[in-house]
Amino acid sequence: NLCMLFNKQSCIKGKDLCQNIRESDIRKLINKFTFDDKKSWEAFLIEFNDAFGNILQRIKADYPHLTEQDEQYIALSILGLDNSDIAFLLQMNTQSVWNRRQRLRNHLGDSKLDLDKWLEELRNKKV
Repeated sequence: NLCMLFNKQSCIKGKDLCQNIRESDIRKLINKFTFDDKKSWEAFLIEFNDAFGNILQRIKADYPHLTEQDEQYIALSILGLDNSDIAFLLQMNTQSVWNRRQRLRNHLGDSKLDLDKWLEELRNKKV
C-alpha cells in the first residue's frame, strides 16, 4: 500500500509492473508530485509517459473520449496502487474512486469490462 511505498519498503516488488522500471524509480515518481493542481498533474504525466513509453498517449489515441480523471486512474493503477492509495493521493474517498472506475469502463466502451484485468494487461505490456 501507499504507506509502505512512502516508507520505502518493497510493496511493489514482485508485481512485475514493467521490467524496465525499478521500484525505486516508481517511488521517486510518486513522491515528487502532489496531484493537487493541474500543473503538478501535467508534470507527472511527462515523467510517467517518459518512464512507461508514452503509454497514456497510446491509450488516449485508441480511446479519445478518456478524460483527465480517467488518465489519472489508469496511470496510478499502472504504478500498482490500489483504490485506497489512489483515493489518498487524489484526496477523495474510496467511493469516488469506484465511481471513477465505472466512468472509465463507460469511456472505454464496455460498462461490464473487467477493469482489473485490462489494467493488468497494460502493466504487463512491453513498453
